[in-house]
This record gives sequence, structure tokens and C-alpha cells, in this order.
Amino acid sequence: LRASLRKKQYEKLSEISKPVIDEKARFIEVHVDQSRVLTNSGVDIGVVGTIAGQKRLTLLFNGSTGHSSLMDLNSRKDSLQCASHVIVKVGEMSQTYNASGIVGTVTRITNEPNVTNMIPGSTELFVDIRGTEKVGVERYRSELISFSSRQAKKRNLSFSWNSVSEYDPAVMHRDFTNLLEEEMTKAGIASLRMNSMAWHDSAEAAKFYKTSLLFVANPAGVSHSPFEQMDMDAFRRLLVFFLSFLGGTHDPDKKR
Repeated sequence: LRASLRKKQYEKLSEISKPVIDEKARFIEVHVDQSRVLTNSGVDIGVVGTIAGQKRLTLLFNGSTGHSSLMDLNSRKDSLQCASHVIVKVGEMSQTYNASGIVGTVTRITNEPNVTNMIPGSTELFVDIRGTEKVGVERYRSELISFSSRQAKKRNLSFSWNSVSEYDPAVMHRDFTNLLEEEMTKAGIASLRMNSMAWHDSAEAAKFYKTSLLFVANPAGVSHSPFEQMDMDAFRRLLVFFLSFLGGTHDPDKKR
């Protein structure tokens, strides 16, 4: 009996992850803008078209640890010095790829032995690459890996890389998003079409539902920070709009 009850409990848990797909169901996510784009444009709401995909990877440079007093520079195999050239390259590549909506960031450095009087022998970089063009993001990663390999070979270091995670760009539902934009305009809410470089729940929801992502102006222009802000007047206007749009008198399919 106990085993039977346990089996039923597991069966119930297995159903939790399965969304109920209803043809009329819609998913709307409201999130604070993670930049100053809306504030600088004097616009309340951002209407997102695409959520950027991302590729995260580690770049590992292995050299030889030694005492920092070593004067024979040609015999040094300084992993951190090699990695520093790659860090600069990530910034340069981001400048080049920026026009295509692609950006890369070195977000973490693990350096060993990380001691005040020792030449670094092993350095790992964690790199986050984001962009709205899948092919462009892949090209960025390939170029970075090739550059890293050349830098390591030039200094007689070993090099390896590892993919940590990969997500393709997520496109919001065109017709439903257009409808939201049109109705907000009728309600006097100024909006701006934009893409999201940050990953959001909407990217996963879009696999199952007709999904839209809206941003609210953020005067501070920073996110994931104690200084993050949200334009509360803009948020209030959006809430009033939703009371009308989702209040039961509006048919989301009437124009589509």
C-alpha cells in the first residue's frame, strides 16, 4: 500500500511540469527595463520582439607556475598574461559585433595559484556571449576560441574550452505582440519596439503559449542592483490598461 501511494505521489509530481495548453491562453511578462533606453527615449513601455540567445563557455589556459623573481621572460609560461590578451579581445570583438546586436563579457576569472609571489600557472575565463542573431553568436564564439588558441600556442601554453550552456534567441508572438502595441497606443501609452539582451521567463513560455514581453522604464538604467528603479507612473498606467485589456470585455482574437 505504501509503495502504491508513493507511486501515485510521483505520478502527480510528474504532471506539475506539463503546462496546460489552451489555444486561447496567452502569456504576458512585465519586467523592468535593464537599461536606460526607455527613459532616454521618453517612453513608458518597451515592447520586446526578440529575446537574445546566449552561449556561455569557459576558456582554460595552462602554463607553468614559478617564482615571480624569474628574470628569463622567455622561459615563463604565464597563464594570466595570456588570458589578459583574450579579455581585451572580448571587449574589441563586442565593439565590432555591437551593430549586429551581439555582446560578449568575461564575467569570471579563476587564477591559480593566485599567490602574491607566484607566476600564474592556470587561468580560466568564463565568457557570456549574447545576441539576437543565432549565426552571429556562433561566429563570435568561434572567432574567440580561435584567437585564444593562437595566443596560447604563441606562448607555449595549452588551451582548452568547454561549453557551459546554449540558448537560441526566442521570438515573441508577432500577432499578439502587435495587438498589445496597438491597444496601448489607443490607450495613450507610449511604447517602443526593442529587443531584450537578458534572458526572461517569456523565452521558455514562448515554447508553449502565445507570449509577449513588456518592459517598464527604469530611470536608473541598472538592474540586479540595489540602485535598480522602475517608473511607477508608467507602471500604474500599464496596470490601468491591463484592467481594461484583460478585464473580460476584450477578446484577444477579435483582430487576429
